[in-house]
Amino acid sequence: SYTFNNSVDGTLTVDARPVTFTGESGTKTYNGQEYNLTGVTVSSGKDEGLVSGQTYNVTASAKGTTAGTYNGTITAAKDAVIKSGDTDVTGNYTITTTPGTLTISAIADPITITAGSGSKVYDGTALTKYEYTSNADGIIAAGDKLVVTVKGSQTDKK
Repeated sequence: SYTFNNSVDGTLTVDARPVTFTGESGTKTYNGQEYNLTGVTVSSGKDEGLVSGQTYNVTASAKGTTAGTYNGTITAAKDAVIKSGDTDVTGNYTITTTPGTLTISAIADPITITAGSGSKVYDGTALTKYEYTSNADGIIAAGDKLVVTVKGSQTDKK
């Protein structure tokens, strides 16, 4: 038999679970229309990410129309809410949010414009040729328009 003289209370600690929400990133080719990336990825792994079945209110968007790079937006970490059913469990998490990036690339096919050519025997008047050809059909995005101005004339023999 044993005799216990002292009892000592233990300490239990539950640490916040880290979770990172990342906005969708991607590269698209210019098509004349607006792109909008709205996906959100949630970190996962041992002791990180959301507990199974919990939901969140984080949204993201990275949008643009013309060639270039666009920084996205995402719900701020301080405004994120995580729920287990109807119960707010946000306080059990250390939340990080990272916005995505949208990159729109220019159309890779070059457009070639060739001014019209002509010739004549000198007669003292200007030779003009306000014509051109191009390979733009099939390259230019729907809704875009190629505008070409052909200038110039030749009067004297060169």
